Amino acid sequence: MKKSIFKSLVFFTLVLMLVGCTKTIEKHLEHGKIPNYSDREASMIVERDMNEFKSITSNDYSKESFTLEFIGSCAGVTCLDDTILISDEKNDCLFVTKGDSLIGRVGNTGSGELEFIKPGAIKQYNGEIFILDRGNHRVQVLDLDLGFKRFIPLETKGKYDELLEYDNMAVFDTGIVLSTNGLPSIEIHLYSIEGENYSVVLEDFFGCLEANENSVYAINKVVPIYDKKELVSLRNGPGWFLKLSGEKNILKR
Repeated sequence: MKKSIFKSLVFFTLVLMLVGCTKTIEKHLEHGKIPNYSDREASMIVERDMNEFKSITSNDYSKESFTLEFIGSCAGVTCLDDTILISDEKNDCLFVTKGDSLIGRVGNTGSGELEFIKPGAIKQYNGEIFILDRGNHRVQVLDLDLGFKRFIPLETKGKYDELLEYDNMAVFDTGIVLSTNGLPSIEIHLYSIEGENYSVVLEDFFGCLEANENSVYAINKVVPIYDKKELVSLRNGPGWFLKLSGEKNILKR
């Protein structure tokens, strides 16, 4: 009898903790932050979600694998009409391929037009190609024939005076959305299409970005763990699928 009562108390305590976490979610998002968790809370939610996880397989897709031996380290990719454009962060250039055949190479190491240092994400928007030129702290914009059009400068210092590094990028009507790549500033930043000073859209975010029509979708890879007000680590935890849309940068779960 005592064991049964004890188990019931433990169960209801866990439920109340999870409900309490859920109630704080909208409050955090309203203030432009991913919800914060303690290490214990994150572990509980991960365990709960893994128990509910279902593997879904489909035969609706076929796949073909091939080796691109000329690429040092692929960092970004986009599909053109009948070719594929790949950024190579090791060789500081772009490769145009068709299947496993090399069609052409664009760029070299440097800071001029069509020169790159650690090129990363590649996105297309409104008839232009945007290349995240990480080592040069800028975005290079190309036309669909891979000719240079303009530079979009990016900030180099974060709010803690640390060197800003961007990892993921998406482009939509409102501007260019970039996620930072390291502590202490793990955030989503929004620039105008012309590269005006950024605004912080979401704090405590480290993950992936993708645009579709007039919206940007974000999925976090990890959650921040705080000890009181100090960010102490990043770890796997509750996943968030967020939508960024409109001029007011509204975030929705």
